[in-house]
Amino acid sequence: MNEGLLKILDAQDWDGIIIRLTAYVVQYCKWKRYRLPKGLEAEDIALSAIEKTWNGKRAWDYEKEPDLLNHLQTVANSIIINELKSPGAGETSTDGIADRYHTVENTQDEEMYSKQLDEEVAAAMRGDPTLCLVYKALKDGLFPREIAEEYAIEISKVQAAQKRLRRLADKVIDQLSEVNYHE
Repeated sequence: MNEGLLKILDAQDWDGIIIRLTAYVVQYCKWKRYRLPKGLEAEDIALSAIEKTWNGKRAWDYEKEPDLLNHLQTVANSIIINELKSPGAGETSTDGIADRYHTVENTQDEEMYSKQLDEEVAAAMRGDPTLCLVYKALKDGLFPREIAEEYAIEISKVQAAQKRLRRLADKVIDQLSEVNYHE
């Protein structure tokens, strides 16, 4: 790895990146309805993506993609897919996403973050009953088509609400990352 890249990596806010990348993995698995196999947790995937970038196994071209977090998210996606395709992934998987944010084996910090994220998302969508309904239904494990059928909402409106929820969750995650960074 070249010296310039090492200096750039050394200068990063790794605490903030780890939090944001872990939150991204949780959100990605939630929306894709993936269950991490072999007892893996979101933080394991995030740290593996960082390690692969640091050791050069997944090269980061910072001139083409100056946003390190975007690169790490791509690496994390790849790791998740590879883990899901690995032999025995289904046989040794955990119970899955317990509260739709984290795996069953949470640490206390992850549980606190998950609760804070849930509260912030809920607060940010107040005043939008469709968004609130879709959010609750997704947390309850319903698919968009099931939500449309259960609550007599057009599937296009459910999908639009789901997209707005993703953007809102990303915004909340960014805000929480900023708060945690400045503390």
